[in-house]
Amino acid sequence: MKTLIFLIFFSINFNVHSQTAIINYQVIANDKLLDIAKKASNTKFEIDGVDNAISRLEYQLEINKNTSYFYLLPSLDLEDKKSKFAKIFAGSDKYFSNGNEIIKKTDYSGKTFNISLESNYDWKLSNETKMINNYLCYKATLEAKNYKGAISKVIAWYSPKIPFNFGPKGYSKLPGLILELQDKLVTYLVSKVQLNNDISNRVNLKKENIIQDDDVISEDKFHEIIEKVKHNITQKHKD
Repeated sequence: MKTLIFLIFFSINFNVHSQTAIINYQVIANDKLLDIAKKASNTKFEIDGVDNAISRLEYQLEINKNTSYFYLLPSLDLEDKKSKFAKIFAGSDKYFSNGNEIIKKTDYSGKTFNISLESNYDWKLSNETKMINNYLCYKATLEAKNYKGAISKVIAWYSPKIPFNFGPKGYSKLPGLILELQDKLVTYLVSKVQLNNDISNRVNLKKENIIQDDDVISEDKFHEIIEKVKHNITQKHKD
């Protein structure tokens, strides 16, 4: 209880002085992804060495008050075959979040879709700590469920010293900024933190400037579209 009171007090005190942030993340391949790459390296996919390609990816999280926008930074040297596989594993989707609503912007079959995601994160907080970039961080875990009902463990390390409650891929609702996020295949690790009101002109995160309400669909609807596209492709091959 004392810890929670401290975090709440620190958050209020912090937000009086800072409203914007730009956070950069690097990516590390997890063991499971390396196993997948190893098994696939002798197939037509030829993705051996995808871990090196993943390490070249860089993501950015922009925060303006109570909203955030997470995306992959573009780079000309990320268009080779291994880098394209790396972006598939680590993700190239964009995420808008205001804490209560999370929208993923993704491309599929030549079209762009805005998908509303579940935001009721049931984080399990821990007293376990470690230092990340000179920030004291606390561990939190979450059982994430995909659209098929499969569950995977997500591990987040957040810093109450930077009490923006956002992180990579739309993850939020922790009493501090997520500096490290480990999901099933990769780990996002903070590389740079900028906290400065002077950057507010670079952080324009009003939802209407990114996504229109009438363009947003549910996750179930999106996967119905995927199944329909797959069915049409199968039928076309049969014909």
